[in-house]
Amino acid sequence: MVKIEKSLHGMRAESAEAKVAAEVKLVDAWTMMDDAIKRMTEANSKMQAAESTKILTSKILHLYFVWAIEVTVCSLYRIGYVTKHKEFK
Repeated sequence: MVKIEKSLHGMRAESAEAKVAAEVKLVDAWTMMDDAIKRMTEANSKMQAAESTKILTSKILHLYFVWAIEVTVCSLYRIGYVTKHKEFK
């Protein structure tokens, strides 16, 4: 009977240790998951900022090209290459 009680006590101690170890691993896993979510959120914010910058850059580049074409046409008109009666192609 004493051996059975000692064995039972030992099994309970091992079970308690395993439970504590599992709880520690679970807390670590939740912490890692929270960190991963924070990193994903930061990455998404950076991606959105980059996309906004890309759109703005595209608009500015478009305006630059329009301006460059206008300057070129005005210059050609001034030197007489393009007249009011001639179409510029």
